[in-house]
Amino acid sequence: ERARAITATHPMSLIDDAARWALGVLELGAGRAEAAFAQLEPIAHPVVALLASLDRIEAAARAGRPQAQRWLDELSAFAAASEAPWARGRVAHCRALLADVAEEADSMFREALAEHARGERAFERARTELAYGASLRRRRRRVDAREHLRAALETFDALDAMPWSSRARSELRASGETARARREQSASAELTPQEHQV
Repeated sequence: ERARAITATHPMSLIDDAARWALGVLELGAGRAEAAFAQLEPIAHPVVALLASLDRIEAAARAGRPQAQRWLDELSAFAAASEAPWARGRVAHCRALLADVAEEADSMFREALAEHARGERAFERARTELAYGASLRRRRRRVDAREHLRAALETFDALDAMPWSSRARSELRASGETARARREQSASAELTPQEHQV
């Protein structure tokens, strides 16, 4: 809100699009694909569009919007040129989301996880684990799904990504396993008032 108030009188596409991205991720984390798509679709700044590519493609795919394929093509071109593991992982993740055949989706999710293992983006790996686990659960492969959902939940909890933890916990429950809410306090909760001030 503050960023948008500042740019209302002095438009800056980078700031405007970064704010849209942040709001879109919040909507995705809450499982609201249409609302996420509404935030993410107008992004035009090329840097923000690349950084938000996973979120944009996931929102479009889950909302049934055709932009997903065009955005995936753009991401694929970047991944091929850069050869960055995170980009290749994103491409495979997004191809899995758009796959028509379950076996193809499984193959793409496994490829995405292999690429993420070469990179250092734990949150993105957890997003792939969540998406793969949810896909397996929907196909009644509950035991297989739990492995991925547990991994996603553990990472989201460690990162204090609470909306994502909640989604992973819900998926795990739907698979027939009950995941307890994390009991340990975050490191900041253990600080004294003076330590917080410092």
